Amino acid sequence: MNMPVSMPAWLILNIYSAVLLAFIAFYTLRSANRHAKQQKTFFRILAFMSLFLIADTFFRLERVFPGLYCAAFAAVAVLFLGEPYVFLLCFKYAGSLVSVSDRHIRDCMIPQLFLAGADSALVIASFFNGTVFYFDEARIYHRGPLFPACIVIIAMIVALYEAFILAKREQIERKSIYTLIFFPIPTVVSGILQVAFLNLPLLFSGMTLSLLILFIFVQSRNMDVDYLTGAYNRRKLDFYLQEKIRAATAERTFSAIMLDLDHFKEINDTCGHGAGDVALEGAANLLKQCFRSEDFVARYGGDEFCVVLNISDRKNLEAAVAHLKKELQEYNAQHRRSFSLGFSIGYSVYDVRSGMDVKQFQEEIDRLMYEDKIIKHREARQPTPSANPYGG
Repeated sequence: MNMPVSMPAWLILNIYSAVLLAFIAFYTLRSANRHAKQQKTFFRILAFMSLFLIADTFFRLERVFPGLYCAAFAAVAVLFLGEPYVFLLCFKYAGSLVSVSDRHIRDCMIPQLFLAGADSALVIASFFNGTVFYFDEARIYHRGPLFPACIVIIAMIVALYEAFILAKREQIERKSIYTLIFFPIPTVVSGILQVAFLNLPLLFSGMTLSLLILFIFVQSRNMDVDYLTGAYNRRKLDFYLQEKIRAATAERTFSAIMLDLDHFKEINDTCGHGAGDVALEGAANLLKQCFRSEDFVARYGGDEFCVVLNISDRKNLEAAVAHLKKELQEYNAQHRRSFSLGFSIGYSVYDVRSGMDVKQFQEEIDRLMYEDKIIKHREARQPTPSANPYGG
């Protein structure tokens, strides 16, 4: 009677990881937001993880098929060289959720890039002197004397990532902070266990679990976010305003600002639809940087945006609008393009006594915004020496 052949534990873990990666890849490819900048970074993380799965499988198969020694050596090199760059991609992805410029993100990544370069130098040197890893004459894998140095480097990269998230927590949406802080934890825990249990791919399984956590967060976020601008969409805005109206009292209410991009049609017609997209993205980024992280920025539709603020006083609301106009001037001075951004603005503090529902309140601030647009059009008809055709 033949005894059943049991599957090795490493193979079970890798099959589990492969199933999770296939699930994540399938639903990510079907996402309506798959061409968004944030999603492209997520795709790169997914590609790295798939490469790691293949490399880890080849490394462990060599023990069963000794003829795969060269493939096993290359697999170990891929795993050691690629690991720090996965964390760099995670840093970049997290940075896309923070209200700071791409240049600032790149500047913050410089220490991590330096550490990743140092790790790569150690691994490449190990090809010749075995300081990080080596295979003995019997082609058995061993960790080298400088293996702990690579562990320390990875720990420093993760620590820098966590420090960045904590330092920028005021500029991150509140519901995103905890996910961005805690999603690397399964990788860290499994990495510690991997040092003790060499024969099991625990680190890779932990990284896959971290990716699943990030994927769930990405998918839930994409349901509420406009893929072009990264601002919340109209659906989320309506639900949010319903909650704000339900919770409002005479002593503690909220405010909203409705904004329309001036002469957006002329930007599209004169400079092209690509420039129109740039204008919309620029407007959304400006609004997210101008207001606080707890304030709610949404694309209302077309070239209109809506900002909901926890402000109950008319005077404070006017100060917030004045701050926006000042930031708009500075933005146009810094971004010299063939067009300037301009806003027509309507704003109001929600009056609980009015009994207005979401639709009525939106119509109210929308009406105020169009009144501002009419005034600007009247002023534009009066000749001035330096009239801006786009109303910046």
